[in-house]
Amino acid sequence: MPSDTRTSNTATREARTGSHPGASGSGTHARTLAGIQAAIHAAPARGLTVDFNLGSSLDMCTNNGGDVLTLAGALTAPAVTSIDWQKQSAWLAAGASIADVSRELLVQGWALATLGGTASSTVAGALALDARGPHNSDDSETSGLPRMIEFVDGVGNTRQFVGGAANSPAITAIVAGLGLTGVCTEIELPLRPVSTGWMLVDSRRCETSDEVFAQLSGGPTGVYTMARIDPTGRGTGLGRGIAVSGRFAKVAELPEIRQPNALEYVDCAAGRNASRVPLRVGNAATRRALKGITHRTAAAQRRAELIPMASFFHADCELRAAGRELANTITYEFVVPVDQSEMIPRFLDRIGHLKVVGQAATLTRHAPRATGPLGITTDGWKLTIDLDTDVPGLGRVLDDWDEKVAAAGGQVSLATDSRMRIDMIAAMYPDLAKWQELRRYIDPQGHFSSNLARRLSL
Repeated sequence: MPSDTRTSNTATREARTGSHPGASGSGTHARTLAGIQAAIHAAPARGLTVDFNLGSSLDMCTNNGGDVLTLAGALTAPAVTSIDWQKQSAWLAAGASIADVSRELLVQGWALATLGGTASSTVAGALALDARGPHNSDDSETSGLPRMIEFVDGVGNTRQFVGGAANSPAITAIVAGLGLTGVCTEIELPLRPVSTGWMLVDSRRCETSDEVFAQLSGGPTGVYTMARIDPTGRGTGLGRGIAVSGRFAKVAELPEIRQPNALEYVDCAAGRNASRVPLRVGNAATRRALKGITHRTAAAQRRAELIPMASFFHADCELRAAGRELANTITYEFVVPVDQSEMIPRFLDRIGHLKVVGQAATLTRHAPRATGPLGITTDGWKLTIDLDTDVPGLGRVLDDWDEKVAAAGGQVSLATDSRMRIDMIAAMYPDLAKWQELRRYIDPQGHFSSNLARRLSL
C-alpha cells in the first residue's frame, strides 16, 4: 500500500476536548494533524467515530459509549486549498462542508463533478457515504471519484492513497468506507466548469410508475434527472411522481438582475425551513391525504424553472435529515437491478397497506460507478424514502423486503441503515471480507468504530 508522499498542508495540529452537539458519545475537536493523532491514541474501548456533520440520527455517525471526533480549524478552512485548472481538480479540506467548498469553487467558475447528500455534510462525509445526487447520463464509472486522498490511519500515521480509477487504493479504502478506515484530512476531487450557480429545471407530473421510469431513462447530454415519488398512489397510480430534469444555466439564460451575481452560491434552505413547520401533522390518515393532495395539485408540466444549484442537488437529502432529527423517521434506501423496476411500486404497495406515511421519497437511476466494497454497485433503480417508525409491523416488512432485494440481486444501503439484520450483509456485499482485511491493515487495533459497525460486525 502506498503511504504519504505529499507534504501535508496541515502539518502541525492540536486537539481540544469538549461536548459534542450532534452525535452520541463524548466529543473531541481536532484542529490539527497532531490533534487527530492524539484523539486516535486516546480512543476508548468502544472506539472513535468521525463526525461528518450528518446529525445523530444515522448509526454510522453515532458511537454510544465511545468518542466522536469533529474536525475544526485548519482542517475545515479554507475549504479549497488549491485548484489545478489543467487537470480540472481541486485539493479540499476534508472537514469543510460541501456548501463551503461549493461557495469557494463557484466564484472561480467551478463546481464539484458530483454533488449529492446534504450541503452541510463534510467532504469526507460525502465520500464515506458515497453520496450521489441526481443521475447524469454523461457520468462515467470514475466520474466524481477522488484523485488523491490524504488521511490518518488507525496507528496515527499519515497516508496518501491514489484514486481516480476503479479498485485504486483510495477508492477501496475510503469511498463508502463509512468512516471506519481513517480520518481524511485533504482530498483531491475532480471539477466541472460552470458559468452560473443556477439550474434550469423542467418537471413533469407522471401518473404511473411506467411514465416515471420512461422519463428517467436516457436523457440529453449534461442533464441531471430524478423523480420525487408520491408514496400515497394506489392501483395504477403506484409509483407516480414528479420527474425532474435540470442542467446548469448559462449567464445569458438568467434574468438580467441576476446576471452580475451569476456565480453567487445560494444556500439550500430546505432543512432550515423544515425545522419551522410541523413534520408530523395530525394522524397518519391526515398526513397521507396531504401527500396525495400535493401530487394532484402539482403543475402538469413546468419548463425552464430557475433553481439554485444547492437546492437542486441537496434539498431532498436536507429534508430527510430534518425528518430523522425532528420527526424520528428512518431512511430506507435500496437499489434493484434495471430489469427489476417493478419492485419499486411493489414496495410502495407493501408499505401502503401498513398505512406508513413515506416522506421525501426519491427515485434515481443508479448507474455503475467505482466504489468501495461497502458501496452500492448494482446497476439499477434507487429508491430513497423516509418512514415513520411508530407503525406496528414495519420492522417485519422491512426485514422481508431486505431478503427480496438481496434475492433480486439488489442492495440495501448501509450508509442510511439503522435496522438491517447481520445475516443479510454477506448476500448484498460479497466483498465484505476483502474490506475487513483492508480495515485490519489500516486500523489493526480497531480504533475506528460506530453503532453501525458494532451492530453489523463490520
